[in-house]
Amino acid sequence: MENQPPQHVEGALAEPCGLCEEEGKESSAVTFPFYSYVKSFRTGLRECAKYYEVSDCDLNRYIQDSFPETDVVKKLVRCALVNLAAWDDASGVLDNVIRNYFHPVPEDTCYHNRTQDCISKALGSCNSLDQFSKAYLSFQCYFNQYGNLLTDEDRFIPYAPYEVQELAVNSLVIADLSQCVLKQHALGNIIDEPHFPSLLLAHYLHSVYYTSRDGIQLEILYDQYGNKELLTPETHQCVEAAQAAPGGSHHSDKLYRIFSRCLQHIVPTLQELQDGAASLIVDDQDCGCDVCTQTPFYNRV
Repeated sequence: MENQPPQHVEGALAEPCGLCEEEGKESSAVTFPFYSYVKSFRTGLRECAKYYEVSDCDLNRYIQDSFPETDVVKKLVRCALVNLAAWDDASGVLDNVIRNYFHPVPEDTCYHNRTQDCISKALGSCNSLDQFSKAYLSFQCYFNQYGNLLTDEDRFIPYAPYEVQELAVNSLVIADLSQCVLKQHALGNIIDEPHFPSLLLAHYLHSVYYTSRDGIQLEILYDQYGNKELLTPETHQCVEAAQAAPGGSHHSDKLYRIFSRCLQHIVPTLQELQDGAASLIVDDQDCGCDVCTQTPFYNRV
């Protein structure tokens, strides 16, 4: 059957005895230290105030005065956006990240276009602006046009490129794949390889793109990669159908169905794991039958 998971590799990610919980529920006694972290806008701003030696009193006044256009406020705003992974000097403000810190009212249907128009007008006619001014003006467009600023709500902080690679390598190490299997992954032979469902689960749990309680986290994937296709009704419908489809009941089986049918072409997970596998290869020997005991997996029915 199409998009069925490869043969399940038992025991690769089995839970230790004594931690078993009712299916579908998280353990309340154990918190797993996954990699991700969250931060509120206020926290990001306060950290930057420490960097620039701005007092709490002055910072609170800047917030109450709606971030007046001064040099120190411009520095604080750019620093906060960088701190929240919402600003890049080369590409500007990252809408898929900064939007999480603003809440449009339900009846406002023009907030996004209005904000983008504001940024185009503010930045488009002046190439001499420094990065502090560009970040400040972009933020002010969101502040005045997009919605109410959510100062204290924690939001997911997207991973930097080096962290994305580190997550992939960590997941491969956790999966404890042999050099033979790593070489297959480095060649791009990943999605039909028998260890992949367990590897994918480790990687997505580690990156909080999936939780055993709530399943796939499309919003967090969008925050990370910014591909709008992740939030389309078609993708949501695909995920729901994959979850309901017959097949194995392990989380690795469920996630494999979702990924292979709905996500593999809209997120760069396979490329990240391929690059990570290549970095873990430590010998140049051919992976022949006399070396590799992996069961053949190609062209299976």
